[in-house]
Amino acid sequence: MNNLAETLIPIFLFGFVTYAIKFLSDNSVRKKAIESGLVDEKLIYLARATAGTFLPNSLKWGIILMCVGIAFFLSHFLPAENNEQLTAALVFGMAGTGLIVYYFLGKKMFVAEDKNSES
Repeated sequence: MNNLAETLIPIFLFGFVTYAIKFLSDNSVRKKAIESGLVDEKLIYLARATAGTFLPNSLKWGIILMCVGIAFFLSHFLPAENNEQLTAALVFGMAGTGLIVYYFLGKKMFVAEDKNSES
């Protein structure tokens, strides 16, 4: 089992580094093409729209994972009996709380965005 880990870790690390370099180089090429004006207006709109669509999704998962992390932290202070069941309930409850917080934050962001677009 140890040999498998020693083999797979460098392979996955190489794949991750390769993908990160490709992702960064594609973004820099796309940015240079947009700045030089070689791209149609529709493609410029799509390239800039994708950056804005990642923010709400990243915010949602950031809030959920932060709440789940808080739940695991709080689970250390629970009594030893039924600790596993209480931890699971706390994790799901905090994840739900994170989704509710995201709903209200997202609603507030979209209302503010609509007001800005109307002006």
